[in-house]
Amino acid sequence: MIDAFLIGAEELENLGARYLAAPLRRGGYAAEIAAFSTAEDIDTVVRRAESAHPRLIGLSIMLQYRAPEFLTLAAELCCVLPKAHITTGGHFHTLCAGGLRRCWEPRSRVPSAV
Repeated sequence: MIDAFLIGAEELENLGARYLAAPLRRGGYAAEIAAFSTAEDIDTVVRRAESAHPRLIGLSIMLQYRAPEFLTLAAELCCVLPKAHITTGGHFHTLCAGGLRRCWEPRSRVPSAV
């Protein structure tokens, strides 16, 4: 079991995920970063998360056109890891949290946003 499983696009390295992982690791927590650069990565990310069995899952949503893919990913993660705390953040999510949350609530359990 790991403490934090951070998911985001990795085309140019996800600095946000790395900024979060660094102090977690320094504090003695196990943190893993998973690349989610296209919708085709969903199955791989879900399998990795299921294997890691994290307590916290962080979704870094940087671009609005990726929101539907993250919605699908979040719903699948909720099914396979019902006890994990899922939180979202990133540029797009920060600006559109209310609308995105209303879209997600019926389909998945995403209890927090940063």
